[in-house]
Amino acid sequence: CPNSPGGKGHFHNSQHLEQLLERLSELSGMPPTLLKIAPNHDDAGIDSVLAAVDRFSFVRGFIMNAHAKDPRADLRTKPEILKGMRGAISGWTNREAAFQAVAQWSRRIDRKRHCLVGVGSLTRGAHVWHMLTLGASLVQVCTGLVYQGPGLVKSMKAELLSLMDQHGITEVSTLIGNNELSELAGSVS
Repeated sequence: CPNSPGGKGHFHNSQHLEQLLERLSELSGMPPTLLKIAPNHDDAGIDSVLAAVDRFSFVRGFIMNAHAKDPRADLRTKPEILKGMRGAISGWTNREAAFQAVAQWSRRIDRKRHCLVGVGSLTRGAHVWHMLTLGASLVQVCTGLVYQGPGLVKSMKAELLSLMDQHGITEVSTLIGNNELSELAGSVS
């Protein structure tokens, strides 16, 4: 949760997560479920989460809840004011952490079983391109909609389609996890 310290809470502990999933599995007709995960794990931490969800077939993927190590560093708010504020920060300060999280998780998951949802200040088609090539198969747009409105999605789509056309790519699925295509979109800042 972005309102928990460092974006981590009770279910960051893989044993707690497994207990929750056990209870959910008791419900009949559990729909395909995506888990929002605090991605600040090393490979062993990722493997621990994957082991916790392994026997629950309704878990179909993960949404990266990316947080930069110090997202408040570039803010103009006085440090004494920030010190008393709980929670995390969303927006551009988390973009690079989001890219890193998707790349790291993508190397660990079984793509036939799980998908990744990339989220983290995506405001351009080049951001979507990069997120897809790192391994996300879906993207989520949040903060950008607040600042740029619903037209943002249309402009992101147009830029993504233009990039695909420039490089002779006809299917979005070609981008997913294709690291060789990552740099072709140009700058993602």
